[in-house]
Amino acid sequence: VNKQIRLLFSQLSKDFGPQLVQAFISCLISTPGGMNLDEIREVVSMDNRVLSEAFVWHKTPDDMVPSMLIYKIVGGLEHYLVTRKVDELDTKFWYHRKFWEASVKEYLSATNSITKIHKQAIDYYAKQPTYVSPMKINTRKMRQLPHRLREIKDWPGLCEFLSNTPEALIIELESEEGRSKYASYWRSLNDATSGNTNISVETALQNFTLRDSGVITDDHIFLIADFLKEYFNAYEVSLKVFMVALKIDISDRDIFDEKYRISESRQLDCMSRIGDVYTRLSKYDEAHKWLFKSYSELKRNMGEDHSSTLCVLSLLSRLMKDWGKYKESLEYDTKLYDLSLKKFGEHHERVADAARQLARTHYLSGRYPIAIGYYSKNLTIRKLLFGDQHPQSAVALNCVGMANKVIGKYEEGLKYCRQAYDVKVELYGKEHSDTAVTIDNLGSLYHLDGRFDEAMKCYKEAWKIKRSTLGADHADTIMMFGQIGRLYHDKGELDKALPLLRRNLSERTRILDPRHPQIAVAKTPLAALLINLKEFEEAFVLAKEAVELRLDVLGPHHPYTAFSYDTLALAELGRGNINEAEKAAIMSYDIRRDVVGPSHPRCAVAHMTLSKVRSAQGRHGEALVEAKKADEVHGMSLREGHPFQQVSNDLVHKIGLKTGKGEVDQEE
Repeated sequence: VNKQIRLLFSQLSKDFGPQLVQAFISCLISTPGGMNLDEIREVVSMDNRVLSEAFVWHKTPDDMVPSMLIYKIVGGLEHYLVTRKVDELDTKFWYHRKFWEASVKEYLSATNSITKIHKQAIDYYAKQPTYVSPMKINTRKMRQLPHRLREIKDWPGLCEFLSNTPEALIIELESEEGRSKYASYWRSLNDATSGNTNISVETALQNFTLRDSGVITDDHIFLIADFLKEYFNAYEVSLKVFMVALKIDISDRDIFDEKYRISESRQLDCMSRIGDVYTRLSKYDEAHKWLFKSYSELKRNMGEDHSSTLCVLSLLSRLMKDWGKYKESLEYDTKLYDLSLKKFGEHHERVADAARQLARTHYLSGRYPIAIGYYSKNLTIRKLLFGDQHPQSAVALNCVGMANKVIGKYEEGLKYCRQAYDVKVELYGKEHSDTAVTIDNLGSLYHLDGRFDEAMKCYKEAWKIKRSTLGADHADTIMMFGQIGRLYHDKGELDKALPLLRRNLSERTRILDPRHPQIAVAKTPLAALLINLKEFEEAFVLAKEAVELRLDVLGPHHPYTAFSYDTLALAELGRGNINEAEKAAIMSYDIRRDVVGPSHPRCAVAHMTLSKVRSAQGRHGEALVEAKKADEVHGMSLREGHPFQQVSNDLVHKIGLKTGKGEVDQEE
């Protein structure tokens, strides 16, 4: 096939000139979606070598390549080109990837060839007007210039363009694909210059909102603030932008007073967004003030079942989840679900949203069977409304898969997450942040199922994608330090695990409030690793802090609290505080027995901890009973050959050997 394509290119070069054909094809393949024929004529005419070759045929009055030649080349390729509608232009592009690959190899393999065609295109688009009519932005110019500036690594040029051209942002704000693409330009710029640019994305976009140019409307300000929040975690800047958009002077009046009335729906929408930013900042009291005021006024003005009121009710529920107030979250979510069901009917997208919210609350509260029921309801509605190959169906599949993970049904979870992965790859491709989420989830399921090599492959792939799409400082990217660190720990590669788990904690501490639940998520596995390294004092401090934080945020009956109690018990055991270790081990077992049930794999962990404590107390018979219970639970709940089965089996053997000897190594 490649040989035939090269023969085709060779014949075209003989017919119309090698310089012109190379320039024509280079234009096609250097432009996502292809180029319009008028654009191609303009760009190739900037090359004097092409003009010299073309003027052998005919010299035009405008000193450009004759249109006739462009159309003749298209005629020679008519069976291999397709016409697309891109940026409101009819563009030409290869119909098959083989032609694109052959073109790149033949014409753009040299760096100077790529740079040359991009520079010519930059010169062309830079001369085009920013507006094609008084109110219509030149979308083609706004999309082509940043793409080509990045391709030739003209970082000063890209920085100047992005920081001085609000129109390039405006055209991308309405779609997820557009926002993601625009964010990628800033990330590329930041990565290439190590952050040493003249201006940051946060400052540039905030400046756009402050300019009195008439370009940025109130609607744009909302979208810009949301963009900064979602793509760059720029919560403080996002907050300032929303405060400007609020248009209420809060310095001399208490807008949160019950008697203070707000009737403007735009202001109430802005207040709810401010509340959501405070939630992201873990400033929960402040978030509650803004969200509750917005909710109360919307409920009074529009009714409790109005769409806007229900949206803020949903934000209130999310706040309570992050705050760890699951009782209040359940109250809000139940109300949201009931009102949505009554207003919209059983098979409506808003009902699916409410079902997912309610499922999440039950999930976080440790009521996993109920959570799976609502997650399944969400999935059923999404598939009914959108079909199998839809982003929302993929998210719903993912949720059901992860809910199965926590009840120990790893193979069932993998089945759903693989389906989600297939849908996302089809929709977004592999190199997308949404796809990375599911790859990460697949990794965690493989991890818990003891398939460590497959887990590592998934974790590393997800980490790579998250770094390139979300940036190194995004919370989801930072989380991967913990994922891979825990996996190395379980594989017994402690020297590789330690720096990753330390980095996981330090990075989370840097970007999160000290009382955020994710801080405990980082402290507990690091403490567990330090116990294995016999660093008991540091492990004790971390485990104790994690227990206190989880008790404060999640309460005493949550399975995550049990994780931290387990680690605290082993740290106390290492320090020789056997009585304190016993208390913590019993707390861990009681929580797991009551929440996930005695046959869950996590309950086996509690049995193993109790076994070690009983051995240290000299109660060897009871220790052996606990070790055998752990082995039995692993045998029932895990697949044959799972590494954790060997761990509990080894513990039974060791405790059995020491039974009757009257001596037990406390550090075992």
